[in-house]
Amino acid sequence: MKELEISIKQDFGMWRMTVRCEANLANVGIIKNLFGHLREDNGAIHSGMLSTNIMKLISVQTELLSYSL
Repeated sequence: MKELEISIKQDFGMWRMTVRCEANLANVGIIKNLFGHLREDNGAIHSGMLSTNIMKLISVQTELLSYSL
């Protein structure tokens, strides 16, 4: 995954993960599989999720980073 940006922040008692990466067919499949939704804008994919469990978000982050190797 090129140009992968991952952000995890606490937001009103919940944890928010936002993801941005280059829009291509492989990345669309990965993001749709992990997040269930995405938004494409100017050649980039944006997606995210909310959770009360930070470990769930770290697990998703680890999986995303494994595609970057």
